[in-house]
Amino acid sequence: MGKKELIHPKRNSENNYRLYKIKDVVEIGDIAFYRNMEVPIYALKNYHQMGCSDVKNMLNNTLNEVEEKIQALKSAEESLKIRLQKLKFIESIGENKKFIEGAPDFDSAVSFIFQ
Repeated sequence: MGKKELIHPKRNSENNYRLYKIKDVVEIGDIAFYRNMEVPIYALKNYHQMGCSDVKNMLNNTLNEVEEKIQALKSAEESLKIRLQKLKFIESIGENKKFIEGAPDFDSAVSFIFQ
């Protein structure tokens, strides 16, 4: 986390080790929580200076982004399910091999139009 400068611990002048205070440890826990909730790093850059309304705005923005991702994933899931059904149907046609001479049954034709 130090590389992204999300927290700013002091350094030991003798060995240059980071010196974390309890406040730093709490901030690390908060940042880890927010990262697990999909809050982007850029939104956490000034986390230590944010007030309650800033945090609420950050979380609302992230919630909107997560909801958009969920909708996109649901749409992809539905398209994949439809494609799998169509492929299953095509496989069943090949397995049955019951071909009849005559005009095709267009009502039963399978569409592979991208959805």
